[in-house]
Formats: sequence, C-alpha cells, structure tokens
Amino acid sequence: MAKCVNGSERVDLMKSWILLILAIFLSAFSGQIFAEGDVSLSAKQIRPGCSVVMHKAYPAGIDPNVNATVFDQQLFWKCNGAQAVPVGTIGAEGSGPEIVTVFYRANEIVVLARWTSGSAAADFQGDFYQVNAFRLEQANNQTTFRAVSAITKAFGDGYDGVLNGKRVTFPYKNAASIRARLAALGL
Repeated sequence: MAKCVNGSERVDLMKSWILLILAIFLSAFSGQIFAEGDVSLSAKQIRPGCSVVMHKAYPAGIDPNVNATVFDQQLFWKCNGAQAVPVGTIGAEGSGPEIVTVFYRANEIVVLARWTSGSAAADFQGDFYQVNAFRLEQANNQTTFRAVSAITKAFGDGYDGVLNGKRVTFPYKNAASIRARLAALGL
C-alpha cells in the first residue's frame, strides 16, 4: 500500500512540474503574456527589449465582477530593467474599448479600438471605431509619449452599422487598411 501512495505522489509531482514548465514556455514564447488580465505585445520594432502593455482600468465605483463592460484601456511602455511609462488611455464610451489591432511605425504606436453599441434607443446600432497614435519622445533621458491627434482626425468618426436608419461602413478595420490610408495621406 505504501508503494502505491508513493507512486501516486510521484505522478502528481510530475504533473505539477510539467504544468509549470508548460506555463513558463507559453509565457516566454507566446508574444502575448496574460498576467492579471494584462496583455503584453512586443515592441521590438521600435526598441529591442520593450513592450506595449494593455491594462483594463475600471473607474472608481465600478465593480469589475458586477459590471465588467465599463473600463478604460490604459497603454504602458515597458522595457527590460526600467519602470513602465504611460503611453495613453483609450476611454470607455458607454462600454469598454476592445483593442482590435496594435502596430508600430518609426517611434509610433498605432492602436485601433472598437466599441459595440447595442442600445435599441440609440440612433446608432453597430460598432464604433477609433484610430489613435502615440509618438515616443526622448528628452533628458526620459521616455514620454504624445498623442498624435492628426492621425486620429485623419480617420474621423468610425461608424460601422446603422446610423440614423442608414447603413454606414468604416473601411479601416485592420492594420493594412490603416497603413494604406496613412501612406495615401502622407502621414
């Protein structure tokens, strides 16, 4: 009987080690690391060893366990051996934004966010999109980010659905279409 318990304990210990090794492997090689709900995306195209971290921030008085749809998406710049630097915030618009895509240009982070509208009383039914860009700036050994409002303005209001009873389509729903529009505008 003692051998059977020992064997069972060894199997459990081996399972635990395998799960630990698998978790470490997935964290190190997945490109997205999920820790307490945060998503980390490599930004090696801008600077090796750096990432953009997306963090859901719930407004004061909002319990995420009760109303998990109202939140802001805060973006942080995190480089190896350095403290995180705020990049910008994509705010809640009735509900929290879903980050559809993030891509990089020379010293810029471009983010496409989407909010879903489902109110029968609203004059809009569908998705609202917004393109945001943030420029990395380096001064006095300090890293900061500045919103590039010209890029957000270039894409305008991003309605995709039914607006005031008419079907509307927002054509910039992925990185390729956003890049093409930026190139066409010379931005």
